[in-house]
Amino acid sequence: MAIPIIFCIDVEPDARVVPRDDAPLWVGYERSFEFLAEMRGPLGDATGADVHYNWFYRLDPQVELCYGSAAWPITHYDEYFAALDKAGDELGLHPHAWHWDEVKNDWVADHANQPYIDECLEMCVSTYTETVGKPPLSFRFGDRFYNEATSRRAEALGLKYDLTAEPGSKPVDAIVMDGTENYTGQLGDFTNMPTFPYHRSADDWKTPDASRADGMWIVPLSSGVPESNLGRMKRIAKSILGNNAERPEIATMNLSRHVATNMLIANRIIASSPKPYLACVIRANDLAKPDSRERIDGALRALAAHGRAKDFRFMRPDEAIDALEIS
Repeated sequence: MAIPIIFCIDVEPDARVVPRDDAPLWVGYERSFEFLAEMRGPLGDATGADVHYNWFYRLDPQVELCYGSAAWPITHYDEYFAALDKAGDELGLHPHAWHWDEVKNDWVADHANQPYIDECLEMCVSTYTETVGKPPLSFRFGDRFYNEATSRRAEALGLKYDLTAEPGSKPVDAIVMDGTENYTGQLGDFTNMPTFPYHRSADDWKTPDASRADGMWIVPLSSGVPESNLGRMKRIAKSILGNNAERPEIATMNLSRHVATNMLIANRIIASSPKPYLACVIRANDLAKPDSRERIDGALRALAAHGRAKDFRFMRPDEAIDALEIS
């Protein structure tokens, strides 16, 4: 049985707070393109199948203000985009809600401003459609932001595959809360949600509705407790003896984290699910950082050397859903 791997790369500026003047090139995207092009061969050899990645592009107001055009990531790196398209990769959207505040003279992650969030989504979809000549099918909202209004707007705009959700992640105010970034609102609440791909219901993005053949697919990233069997046994033993033994936090399968953490999550999913799939993520800039690059390389090579590697298939979301035979 094929085990889909949906490997997501968020294509965005290297810095979170992008300078308005003389905005720099996206070195992380350049390194990601080169590194993952080299990895297609080893991953294809290990799995015996074509390797399809999933790239999600920032085409939002911050990019427009800093680079003169929201389409800049596609037009400036047009050879990259064409090569990835030819390779059969998924090319989708990764909107962020960075809003320029004239009073603060700074960026604000404006997650309390739903009209602006809708504007960001609409700009991404229209920019992609006008530049590429066809509409996008997939997206991942940035900074783990999500809510019902955003999900409905994405579906109304014709997006078919939503890879934002990180099951188990609790709502927090922002990604960076040390005073160096401005923000409003709150990020997504991904607790108590399914961990498999499903059509969202008309009323609630967390509720599956198999009767909605044309509804938007929610495709959650893979997550779990990165705890070894021995660690779990020790924690249970401590609980029985009355000692405090807090359950480890749920972690998303982000390949820039430690290889052992990611493989614990992957192996638990493969062992416990009747129809397993792995959906993992990196920021493009992770491959421009030596430590993160080493961990990503290690995670991909661990998957290539896995005992089930011949069952693995690096897929787009549409291919994964077909392989999983989910209706």
